[in-house]
Amino acid sequence: MLRQYQKIALALSLAGLVSCDALTGKEVGRNEFMAVSTPEKMDYQQMKLKLAKGEKIQFWADMDITYDGPLELEFFVQLPKALGIPSQRLDPLHTSLTVGEVKTVMGAHTTRSFSGRMGSLEAPAAGEYDFGTLLLSSGNPTLQIKEADLVFKK
Repeated sequence: MLRQYQKIALALSLAGLVSCDALTGKEVGRNEFMAVSTPEKMDYQQMKLKLAKGEKIQFWADMDITYDGPLELEFFVQLPKALGIPSQRLDPLHTSLTVGEVKTVMGAHTTRSFSGRMGSLEAPAAGEYDFGTLLLSSGNPTLQIKEADLVFKK
């Protein structure tokens, strides 16, 4: 009898994983940042993706950060010229869909971990697209980054 429950639990777990991809998309690339870019130290990362005409690419943030006081963060994404938009500023702290968020606020001290969808674009033509990315901040010196990833999903 216990074995049947284990099989059912495993099946439900696998179904949850499959449905999660259906809801959030499948990861096709990731730019990992351990610090924000500054004029003195730029951490410019690139991602090349092959897209079919009309295919959507979603921009997600995987974040695990700690900070005191107010904080502004953004992924500055330089887009391929073929998209007709020179760049996008994506705010990982304000997402349209958030998954697995754990947030603790004690006074001015905040600890936050989550995944969140920030936006999407559609490829106007089939081809290889090159996305260039920087992580920028308002300059809060208390910011500690355990994870700050820009995730590309289809």
